[in-house]
Amino acid sequence: MHDPVIIATGQSYDCHSIQRWIDFGHSTCPKTGQKLTHLSLVPKYVLKSLISRWCEEHKIAFGSSGKDSTKLNAVDDLVRTKAATEATKLTATFLVGKLAAGSPEVQKKVANELRLLAKCGMDNRRLVAEAGAVSFLLPLLLVKLTFLLLVRKHMSFYMWQN
Repeated sequence: MHDPVIIATGQSYDCHSIQRWIDFGHSTCPKTGQKLTHLSLVPKYVLKSLISRWCEEHKIAFGSSGKDSTKLNAVDDLVRTKAATEATKLTATFLVGKLAAGSPEVQKKVANELRLLAKCGMDNRRLVAEAGAVSFLLPLLLVKLTFLLLVRKHMSFYMWQN
């Protein structure tokens, strides 16, 4: 974590990672699933200083450039990917829990959040499915499909009569 920030829920994230999350259209905290009351990212200078000092004590490059920086970036990308995967897994599990126990209004909102999460890539779609979302989403889709078919049938009948 090179540039730690805090979001509305009080959770800390790397600035680049959480900004990507928000840019993908998410309005919830990846860890808690809570709705973000605002999208401001507040820098955590003390945490950045502590990370920098720890890296220095353990002879790990922090924010350097050159050949070592390339290795660090590769490791950073790997760690960031694993962290993003875990965050997505937690978020999907949390949302599926809300989908299973929520009111129809909550289910509608959660289904939209799951849709946004799944749009972010194939891995996210897999994680949403592994969290068990499909078995809860199918009945919602079937209800909507049935409604649309009934409307179409009645519209056709009405058009036939006139």
